[in-house]
Amino acid sequence: MDNALLNLYDLPMAMVIFIAVVLATGLLGCSPTNSRKLMLAGYLYTIAIVEWDKLAFWSNPIHQLIEPAIPLLFTLGKFASLAPPLFLYLFIHATQSAFRESAKTRQGFTKYTGGLATSLVIAGIVAVGALLSYLMHLSFTQTTITYTAADYHHTFFNVYFQLLMWGKYALVFSVALLCINLQLRSKPNRLSTKTRSELPSQELTTILIGAIFIYAFELTTDVLACFEVKGTLLNKMGIAHNYLMLSYMSMILMYMLRSYAPKTTDKSKKNDARKHTRNAEELARIHKIMAEQQYYLDPGITLEKLASVLKMPEHQLSLLLNKNFNIHFFDFINQYRTEHAKKLMESSNEKNYSMLSILYDSGFNSKSTFNRCFKKYTGITPSEFRGKVKTHTN
Repeated sequence: MDNALLNLYDLPMAMVIFIAVVLATGLLGCSPTNSRKLMLAGYLYTIAIVEWDKLAFWSNPIHQLIEPAIPLLFTLGKFASLAPPLFLYLFIHATQSAFRESAKTRQGFTKYTGGLATSLVIAGIVAVGALLSYLMHLSFTQTTITYTAADYHHTFFNVYFQLLMWGKYALVFSVALLCINLQLRSKPNRLSTKTRSELPSQELTTILIGAIFIYAFELTTDVLACFEVKGTLLNKMGIAHNYLMLSYMSMILMYMLRSYAPKTTDKSKKNDARKHTRNAEELARIHKIMAEQQYYLDPGITLEKLASVLKMPEHQLSLLLNKNFNIHFFDFINQYRTEHAKKLMESSNEKNYSMLSILYDSGFNSKSTFNRCFKKYTGITPSEFRGKVKTHTN
């Protein structure tokens, strides 16, 4: 079984590595890049690392080819085994939050995780995993372990290996519950269906359920190994796991090809034309309502409130602004507020207004935001604009 470089038992792992790396690299090279693509790419890359670690451990020919790097690879592989469930959670979360303005306004890593607390938990998991991996590496360097299938028993019952393994399963199923909760709480109209920039919600669920099934099968195998059942059964279950993993990765491949493949049929062109007409009508309606009702003067206006007034889903309003103006919701609102502030400064009846009164009456709630937005949209500061108005009228 170990004479050939890749036999029928090892080939599925090699194919999983190839598919995962190609898909992840394709996602990173696919424009435009967004948080969903980054998290899915991370999920696929870490799966590839874990599978490569397994392949090097179980295949003697490959082990011999890269023998000097095996200790480091083994340690990194066990540390990386904690990453796929984390990236899966971040991918699900990023997809569900894609059209929520709150996710866009957060800064740094917290915009991917959902909050500071979640970021700290993830950082803690990474730190503990790195420490356990390092301690495992140190314990193995003090023995004559060869990192091969012949040393499986000694490797498997290492205390740090066990802590990493059970920690991984605790993490996997905790993350699974969080992801299921995210899916259940998500309204169907929050997700764009079958666009070229994301996977459909149904396929997200399939990816999640497939991952849970794979880990449940792997957990069963490891539990049996703890009771030291007959090696023949464990070998068969290990081989079955390799083919299940290949099936899972093939499923992701098919879904991504279907989601990202260009559609050039006449029917799709007609649909695009209809969509363009509907978008133009919706944009005209939005501008009319904004001009007549002046919702931008409300400092507490949000995407959700305006979408409710317009009687359209939040994600539809966000997409209209992004695709047609290449701006986010608050940029759209602040442009109206800036124009209103200019009118107040130009009005002969409002020349005695303080700048603070003007910014509040225009819907802004802070001087710094007002100054930044005014200069962004006019090229000059509010004081410079007011000075020009006074010079012109005098």
